Amino acid sequence: MKKILLLNLLVATTFVIFAGDSIPNGKKVNSMVLKFSMGINIIYAEKDVKAVNLGINPGVNFMIENKKGNYHNFGFGFNTIASVNKRTTPKNTGGAISYNILYAYRQVFIKKKDVPVKPFVDFYTSMSMSFEKTKGVPYSTNNISFSHTFGVAPGFQYIKNKFFLDVALPLDLFTYYAYQSKFRDKDVPANNNTGKDSGYDYISWRNSFGVKIGVGVRF
Repeated sequence: MKKILLLNLLVATTFVIFAGDSIPNGKKVNSMVLKFSMGINIIYAEKDVKAVNLGINPGVNFMIENKKGNYHNFGFGFNTIASVNKRTTPKNTGGAISYNILYAYRQVFIKKKDVPVKPFVDFYTSMSMSFEKTKGVPYSTNNISFSHTFGVAPGFQYIKNKFFLDVALPLDLFTYYAYQSKFRDKDVPANNNTGKDSGYDYISWRNSFGVKIGVGVRF
């Protein structure tokens, strides 16, 4: 528990430091960007569960560049996930859809306006609601979960006049989640084959690999 609290404090402190120049008002805005993004990622859920999740993540973002050349990024999107549990025979398969909101502070490392390609690191936090259905043997489940994630995403951005492009590699560092599951056991008679489960947990340094590409207009 102490490790969880210390990690939480570290993450919160990092966000405060990098967002210390405040969400800009009309006098501090350098430019704004409306961006559409598309991401793809592979997640290995847990060490003791041989499950692989493939996610497709479209979204829309509104970015505000301040006078320091850094960005405040507000986003909304949804994720579609297909999963396979390799431990079972036959393999359990499932799918999920989740809706999420995101805030990220982008630290840009090259400030010169005449340099079109600039490296950056996003420090992000996101909240999502997920709905998942799994079909397998002997259980079939329906899950609802809520999660809160902190992470970083290094990448680069390209700006040419009003055109804006960025590519990032998101890495989830820490995730809280709470869930509720309803399951049906196919091997038990129909009048007594359903059950419920709920709980909460966390994941640190999740085995997630992916890329996110954004295209937008700058004004």
